Amino acid sequence: MSRFLKTLEIIAVHRFRHVKLYFLIGLPTETAFDIDCISELTKRMQHHLLKANPHSRYPESITLSINAFIPKPGTPFQWHPFEEIASLQAKLKRIKKQPEKEKKITVTWDLPKWSYLQCLLSRGDRRVGKILVAATSWAGAFSRRTGRWM
Repeated sequence: MSRFLKTLEIIAVHRFRHVKLYFLIGLPTETAFDIDCISELTKRMQHHLLKANPHSRYPESITLSINAFIPKPGTPFQWHPFEEIASLQAKLKRIKKQPEKEKKITVTWDLPKWSYLQCLLSRGDRRVGKILVAATSWAGAFSRRTGRWM
């Protein structure tokens, strides 16, 4: 943790305008405590940055980017199931709720349903190709009929 705090002090001294943090949710051993710690760590970072350089307006913002863990082929987690979309949505809601009062913290995220699709595409075999062809044909028919892209 001391290296981490030292890095924050360097960020404050050099007046970085924006700090972006990336976190994954839905990891195999994740607990509710881990989810709560994401927001807590972000708030502690913000307060440490302000304390390290109290007369500065930097950083102007901290962005907390949350993405779902997507097991990939060829990794130790390749057979781990993708977490349920409803569970990921509940975790996102919990994370977004905590820093709401912090003015300089913004939370961004990918929709769990798009992460699910990415998981399907990254781990699927040739059968996924048939789904894509069917979806493309349906999307093409839809856009020709309505004149709009999906």
